[in-house]
Amino acid sequence: MINKVYESFPRLVYSNSNIIECGGYFQNKIEKDEALTQEELTIASYLLSYLPTQVNLTKNELKNYFTKEEVLVLISLFTSTYLCNFSSAKEKLISNVRAAIYYESIDGIFNIDGEKLINKLENLTEFQAFTVLSMIEEAFFQGKVSDEEMKKIFNID
Repeated sequence: MINKVYESFPRLVYSNSNIIECGGYFQNKIEKDEALTQEELTIASYLLSYLPTQVNLTKNELKNYFTKEEVLVLISLFTSTYLCNFSSAKEKLISNVRAAIYYESIDGIFNIDGEKLINKLENLTEFQAFTVLSMIEEAFFQGKVSDEEMKKIFNID
């Protein structure tokens, strides 16, 4: 079965190995023996179908968690970075914000309390951090986001 899937749709057959290339789509350069089994593909398909629901539920958990200014900081730090090849969403958020505060004084530029934002990020669960990254991506793909759209994406009243 996997051989048929691999031969017909090689870009749809993912592996457990690192996919190094990122872009509009993944270019899978894997060997047939690295391809996921049918059981793994079925589980992955189920999880992917449930992901939007989980992200929306998690957005509700994060209602009014960030201020508008904090969100602007997060968006500004990640809009030029394609989010791939990271092992921990939480570590990615914290390390980028810490570096921007230390090297660029971004907290002063956006008039926020940098330590308070770092503490908020440290208190996130891993999936909440993943959801924050997905919200940043959502804002990025919308292009220039109005205040209202940003508040809707990040669930801010």
